[in-house]
Amino acid sequence: MPSRWIRVQVTKIFFLAAPRVNQVDTFYLWLLLKRGATPRSFEDALTINGFEHATFKDAVTAAGHLDDPLLNEAAFALQEAVDSYATPERLRRLFILLVRSDFPVATAFDQYYTNMIEESWKQEHSNVIAQKLQLQRDLQRRLVTEGCRHLSHLGIDVPKGFDLTNSDLQHERSRTGKDALFDIRGRAGCGKTVAIGAQTRLDGFLTAPSASTGFAALNQTFGLTFHRTFDVPVSDPRDDTVLQSKLKTGKRAELMANTRMCKHEQFLHFASPSIFAHFLPAFPKKVFVIAGDTRQLPPVVANGGESETTAASVLSSAFYRDNVDVFHLNTTMRNKDDPDFSKMVDAIGDGEAPVDADGLVTMTGVDTALSLESAIDFVFPYYVLQNPTACAKRGIISTHNDSVARVNAAVLSRVQGDMFTLRGRTMLDHEQMDPDSGIPSHEIKLKVGVVVRLCRNMSIDARLTNGTKVVVQEIQSYTLRVKNLKDGVAVKRIHFPVRLWFCLTVHRAQGQTLDKTCFDLTRHPFAHGHLYVGLSRVRKADDVIILTTPDRVNDYGFAKVNNVLYNSLLPVVEDD
Repeated sequence: MPSRWIRVQVTKIFFLAAPRVNQVDTFYLWLLLKRGATPRSFEDALTINGFEHATFKDAVTAAGHLDDPLLNEAAFALQEAVDSYATPERLRRLFILLVRSDFPVATAFDQYYTNMIEESWKQEHSNVIAQKLQLQRDLQRRLVTEGCRHLSHLGIDVPKGFDLTNSDLQHERSRTGKDALFDIRGRAGCGKTVAIGAQTRLDGFLTAPSASTGFAALNQTFGLTFHRTFDVPVSDPRDDTVLQSKLKTGKRAELMANTRMCKHEQFLHFASPSIFAHFLPAFPKKVFVIAGDTRQLPPVVANGGESETTAASVLSSAFYRDNVDVFHLNTTMRNKDDPDFSKMVDAIGDGEAPVDADGLVTMTGVDTALSLESAIDFVFPYYVLQNPTACAKRGIISTHNDSVARVNAAVLSRVQGDMFTLRGRTMLDHEQMDPDSGIPSHEIKLKVGVVVRLCRNMSIDARLTNGTKVVVQEIQSYTLRVKNLKDGVAVKRIHFPVRLWFCLTVHRAQGQTLDKTCFDLTRHPFAHGHLYVGLSRVRKADDVIILTTPDRVNDYGFAKVNNVLYNSLLPVVEDD
């Protein structure tokens, strides 16, 4: 640690991030600075009233800053939930969310653990200590599922010998045998999810189902994201050194040692050659089944064209080409009742749709809207906006994030009820914000009863993952209460990790089946598979409308659109 500040010449500092509590010294130094300290060195920052403390935490304590609201956020959120008559189950879910966000929860646990105990536990155990132990076991099970730390690491006192790491995995052993690697390919709506999820266990042995996104993982029994299942870091999943180390010695290595079959959905849209080359050889004698569709969205490469995107795809892996058996699903189930529409969508995905002199594809048979108001009337008429369940089955699809924000605001203005404006604690300089970044806004406007989607994986156990649709039931200062199809959960403050559902990007739409949709094509698709994915979300042509501009409509009223496809990613041979 240098003894003096180091001056660095920069043009502008536009964003100061708040460190997490688990960053310890960094967090408490930040807290000192936030409370007005102006030290000239680290030693100066450690010195309070003439005494140099050993740690910044000690300095914060001596300065009397432990009353900072940030340190009590967990207690504030739990108290707000208790005041709203939240059930013990909902309080436990909220507690796990607070742990995942690295907030100090030990004091809050001591204050509110009695509120988290189920009545049935009280009837089963008259002893308060036994009730508390059952609560701790339940919380620890949830923490293990979410990949979080042990309760004892959170500053919570647990009984001696308390350990829930033993599981049925220790009793599951793989049989020796030859590797079996299968890739199930199929067009959108062919039933890849059903096919890959058909078998949870193989000959009585454990199966590890995973997917590229938390939302897709929900389609699999006991499914998790690839990163969670195999403990691969999200920040740089293509780092070869990290991959090899994590796959062999990470906390999920034991799971793989006791697993006979691994399944992964949307693998082709996520995996790089390095992941495939290191992942499969690291676990020999397994059955691997992956599923995907190269007509749909490939891995995202910043500023990358066809060659860069193909190079980032698993299709460029020699190991994949030499070792994987590919099977094809050729019957489209989603739009089988509209054969003309199905044929047109397939032709677009295969790159066989006829184009005009400008290189544009005509959306024959699909109605067109020339105004956003008409598009909203089609997807979200008044009676649908009053029914959150119906709203959750519809959506407007756009190719750009800034269009999503504009459309969401327009639909929200039609919803009855008071408007709430929620602001996160940390904000970005508006001059430096990228409207296409996809980062949740510092400010979000909501109304009770609207459908929103979660922007992060909050609880696999509660089936609340990135992309999950939930209904806003209550809006408070520190918490949102939202409800999925089965239950509710409180969402804590800082940045509310939700976005309105009315409009979503093509990437978010992939994997969805919608009752009605509008595809916003006022700006042409710009990436491989955009047009194919957007059109294939519905069952028939009557369920979709194209929002476009007057100059992109032919004499028959059908929209003309650019269809971006990379031939290097399309199937070379398909068996009929």
